[in-house]
Amino acid sequence: MTGLVVSGGAAPACNPTAYGCFPPCLTSVIGTPTGLDLVYTDGSTGSIALTCP
Repeated sequence: MTGLVVSGGAAPACNPTAYGCFPPCLTSVIGTPTGLDLVYTDGSTGSIALTCP
């Protein structure tokens, strides 16, 4: 996975990780067999699925 492409203005702040460029409010991006697990600075979590439905 590569970093995000932003057009039409300035790119957002970037926290580079092994999986691409993410906003600085993320403390970690963890690769899993099916996607990415995201951990935010406020303790909340999220995920990005990389599998087809």
